[in-house]
Amino acid sequence: MSNRTLGLIMIGAGAALVVAGIIGTVASDGEDGQAAPPETTTAPAATTAATTAPPATTNTPATTTAATTTTTTATTTTSAPTTTAAPPPPAETIDAFVDRFAAAIGDADTAFLFERLHPVVFERHDPELCRTFIQREILTLVDYRLNGDLPEPTPRTYATPAGTTRIESHYEVPVAFGFGGDTFEVTASFAVEDGMVLWFTECR
Repeated sequence: MSNRTLGLIMIGAGAALVVAGIIGTVASDGEDGQAAPPETTTAPAATTAATTAPPATTNTPATTTAATTTTTTATTTTSAPTTTAAPPPPAETIDAFVDRFAAAIGDADTAFLFERLHPVVFERHDPELCRTFIQREILTLVDYRLNGDLPEPTPRTYATPAGTTRIESHYEVPVAFGFGGDTFEVTASFAVEDGMVLWFTECR
């Protein structure tokens, strides 16, 4: 018998002995007729700590809305006031001037009567002669008044040392007055220039 065969036989015999020992041990433990209580190994309860995760807090950066203030500047347009030129006063009428002429005689207002002489009179006569004439004769007239209807203007040409002067707005107006105790009905000469009535006379 070789050494290898002998070794295999011994290994088999050893294994049989181990099995017989295990069986014997089991049989001796059950001789009292009581089955050995199964060995209970109480595993400690696994304690699972319930960890309540805090609610996830998401810090969302606050959105700051900047208040936009729109400032509207009120634009005030100041219009320059429109200035309308006042219409010229109505032209002095012949009948109104005759009334003023009569009042000036009554008030001995030589200045008014002199200022209202037409310029052509001063071209024909010396101004001082005319002033004296007014004081000596015109201021002695009484009850000077219109003596009929007002006519339409009739252009007239006056001869002067420098030539002739044509008056377009010339009026030949019937008037009456008292002088030296007598009443006279004559035609007086007037003109309307620049809205003002002027009169004519022959200074002497």
